[in-house]
Amino acid sequence: MPITAVGWPSYYIEDHTSPPQAVQANITSLVLEGVFDRFPDLKLISVENGFGWVPPLMWRLDAAWKLLRSEVPNLERLPSEVISEHVYVTTQPVEEPPRPQDFLSLLEHFGDMVDHILLASDYPHWDGDNPDLVLFNTVPGDVVVHHAGTIHGAGANRSATMRRRAVSVRYCGDGVRYRIRPGAPTKPHHSSELDGTEVVDHPACPLVWSRP
Repeated sequence: MPITAVGWPSYYIEDHTSPPQAVQANITSLVLEGVFDRFPDLKLISVENGFGWVPPLMWRLDAAWKLLRSEVPNLERLPSEVISEHVYVTTQPVEEPPRPQDFLSLLEHFGDMVDHILLASDYPHWDGDNPDLVLFNTVPGDVVVHHAGTIHGAGANRSATMRRRAVSVRYCGDGVRYRIRPGAPTKPHHSSELDGTEVVDHPACPLVWSRP
């Protein structure tokens, strides 16, 4: 189907900015036609459609459902609840507000669904997202909490003048067992023979919070 309500676009700028129109129509249809209720394990990932349109779509659907729910009697809960449970979105092409603080405001509108936003860049395509959007100034002592894949899945530092440093900290339960991965670099707490059954007890793995 065309990605716009007026047919196939004439220019690439239309093609690049119009996909959210089509995906909103698809999600609206899936929710109101009861597809997710019929297939409760179904998950949908919207790729390369941005994500800033999600909260307004949920607001509009919820308001319309309250007025017209008699048309869709099989839909017994708010459309936003269905979307929050079944739909995931990727960031690319990301909506880039002129003021960076507005981007944080946008994320707040997602509520718990913020965990359904997946990182995408469209790299190495020329029209991919600018990585500077997710960069910000830090000073010694700042702590940035991130998913492990942010560092372990990141590309190499290609800058000839800027260094990149990161410290990765993992928090585990006090009963976690440690098994050395074959080929893993040697660390201080590898000095003892760990066979996967011992509880980690080493100064390099300190107890941070004690159990109440």
